[in-house]
Amino acid sequence: MNEAPIFTAPVTLTDHNRSYRYAISVSDPDGDPVTVTVDSKPAWMDYNSDSLLLSGIAGWDNLGFHGVVITASDSDETVHQNFNVNVVIGEIVCNQDFGDPAQSLFVMPYAPGKTQFMIQSYCPPNPTWGHTNWFAYDFDTDIGDTIIATRAGTVLFTQEGFTDGNRTPGNENFVFIQHADGTIMHYMHLTQNGALVEVGDVVTQGQPIALSGDSGGSSGPHIHIALFRERVFDRQYTVPINFRNAEGPIDANRGLMLQQNYTAGAFTPDSQ
Repeated sequence: MNEAPIFTAPVTLTDHNRSYRYAISVSDPDGDPVTVTVDSKPAWMDYNSDSLLLSGIAGWDNLGFHGVVITASDSDETVHQNFNVNVVIGEIVCNQDFGDPAQSLFVMPYAPGKTQFMIQSYCPPNPTWGHTNWFAYDFDTDIGDTIIATRAGTVLFTQEGFTDGNRTPGNENFVFIQHADGTIMHYMHLTQNGALVEVGDVVTQGQPIALSGDSGGSSGPHIHIALFRERVFDRQYTVPINFRNAEGPIDANRGLMLQQNYTAGAFTPDSQ
């Protein structure tokens, strides 16, 4: 009696922005030649019929479960392998292109003509630094420096009750602004009573929104900004950003660099 081909177990889990690989392996108990076809797979996945390899990289838009159907046939028997690949949030991929700064929707968080020093950039190599494996920038500022909206949006949250120099993570003053595409910019470590806007306010690009400070888990006065993809404030949800009016060096990814000075150039406000 002829027996059907047998599949090995598939790979059913992958991180977004990471390579998925499933080398299909099928054995036939009778030693018959086996034909393998992939009947259904997600668009982000490729199939090499010569090597029987399913591979691909799933992005942010592919989070969740994706069905795959594979068929193996010998001369008499056919068997199907049906499974789901679960795409989950993975760690940040630091080495990626930030895009053309001239096309950025964002401007520097301080007024044109002002120059600030970058005290911490994105994804620093030193794992003791706070921005390891996420996208954020820290600019050296003085307490009371005016912070402007990097992009138009609506004020989502504010906090301004904590004292400067409290050195307590979680006790930061901040303003969060949500943009038309759902992304949210965090402006953090503001001075006490340093929010110049209120929840629900619609702000324009370049509008003063806060006063810089030294609140929370901070080693000195600065402004911390980070852009989040949506209202989930984990580092994996941060988005790489650059600024169309930043005058200063950029790295190979076209992001801003650690320990460099950046002058805010003139700009025409964008309504987006």
